[in-house]
Amino acid sequence: MATRKNIFCLEGEWDASLKSRNSILPTLEFMEHSYYKVKYVFRKVALQDDLFFYLHKALRSKFNTYSIINLAFHGESQKIHMANGFKIKLSEIAKEFEVAFENKIIHFGSCSTLRTNSKTLHKFMDDTGALLVSGYTRNIDFIDSSLFDIAYFTLLQKYDRLSYIDNKLQKDYTCLVDRLGFYLLHQNKVLVA
Repeated sequence: MATRKNIFCLEGEWDASLKSRNSILPTLEFMEHSYYKVKYVFRKVALQDDLFFYLHKALRSKFNTYSIINLAFHGESQKIHMANGFKIKLSEIAKEFEVAFENKIIHFGSCSTLRTNSKTLHKFMDDTGALLVSGYTRNIDFIDSSLFDIAYFTLLQKYDRLSYIDNKLQKDYTCLVDRLGFYLLHQNKVLVA
């Protein structure tokens, strides 16, 4: 069995209503109560300062076992959206966290954030030092992406060998990989695209 990879999740606002209860939290709760007992930290994030504040906290030594950083936001090509309409570019995240994400898996649970050329994604990975970068290249359905995230995070718990994860995703989850435009990059090698 692989080393347990706990999840540090930052979630944006899904809509303008303060009464909205839309959240990725049930996905994290499922992972906690599943066979693998994955621990998680979850914070709602509205502004860029909040995002950077919590990402810096995620890098503290007490969160060493939280090797998956899940960024669940609205997005578009090379950007994630903040509640005030501000958009943060991948390059801005890379600049703020230069080589800080060593041994971390950065997952963009957002529409189209990874829809760009491979050179840009390789640069993001190199600049941040991330072990893996994953996410979606298309506009995604919330339920489909939540189901896929559970499958993907479970495979990360089950296997340390990325070739196994790649094979399982392509064999068992082909429909969702294609529909969501899932993309997985490791050491400048595209595993799933």
